[in-house]
Amino acid sequence: MSKPNISEIKAGDKLKMKKNSYDVVKMLGDGGFGTVFEGKVQKDNKVVAIKYFKTQAFTSPAECRMYWERESELTEIQSKFPGRHMEFVEAYEDKSDRSNPKYFIVLGFVKGTTLKSWFN
Repeated sequence: MSKPNISEIKAGDKLKMKKNSYDVVKMLGDGGFGTVFEGKVQKDNKVVAIKYFKTQAFTSPAECRMYWERESELTEIQSKFPGRHMEFVEAYEDKSDRSNPKYFIVLGFVKGTTLKSWFN
């Protein structure tokens, strides 16, 4: 599976992570700290949201990793509570390029809702 640079990610690309492999369908939104893509799990075509953390938005890759870890943990904990929540699928750190690590969180896709509005 190819692991393109995030600036090159586009519809049709494939991302292999720890638990699953994903097909990138389209970009949903782009913000200050990350970009969110619609994706599909290759093994069952389940629709997911793939959030990529922009390393360049932080002062260092270590600071980006700290925010990614915190958001991953909070999202996973929140998804375990009963009621309305976003399904946590996986968090993934791509260290194939040690000088430019990539951080992702994969969530269940909720149509018509942005991550920003979900958490506010």
